[in-house]
Amino acid sequence: LVMGLFENNSLRIAGVHGEPAEFPVLMVTSVEEPVFASDMDFRTLSPVVLKTTVKKDTGLGTYYYRVLDEGLSEAVRKSLINKYQTIHQCSPADTKLEFHPDHDYIERKGGPDRVSTLITVREIEGRPIRVKGITCPFTLSGSADLIKTAWHAGIGDYTAMGFGCVEEKNEHND
Repeated sequence: LVMGLFENNSLRIAGVHGEPAEFPVLMVTSVEEPVFASDMDFRTLSPVVLKTTVKKDTGLGTYYYRVLDEGLSEAVRKSLINKYQTIHQCSPADTKLEFHPDHDYIERKGGPDRVSTLITVREIEGRPIRVKGITCPFTLSGSADLIKTAWHAGIGDYTAMGFGCVEEKNEHND
């Protein structure tokens, strides 16, 4: 990726309506890896998207987790275990992990609907394909290996499309 950025000096991203957007690359920098611990605060750089399949009257459907959903923490944990197994070809020694959204931030923003975002990822035959994501600070507590996986690989679904990117929260990026 980095070699391609330097070779082309631009980044092209496909647009929703088929029109790509091109951005000039002025600089590429690396981000220093944090020291991973069993309790860390993060903020989202892109929405965290987690989905599950649910039964509906018309058949099966997709449900996108919201920030205060009871099953969200477990969905985050399972997603990161799967990512860890894909990367390392084995299960993590410690599979404990809890996801705790920043309730003060959610309240300051005006409630859970204000930290949810609906994003159109593409259109198929004129119909928009949308995903719902979460954008708010949170704490991960548990396995430092799973927390490291979250930082490196992202959290949730569609991480290959750029969703679920996080950074450690600190006094400079509150």
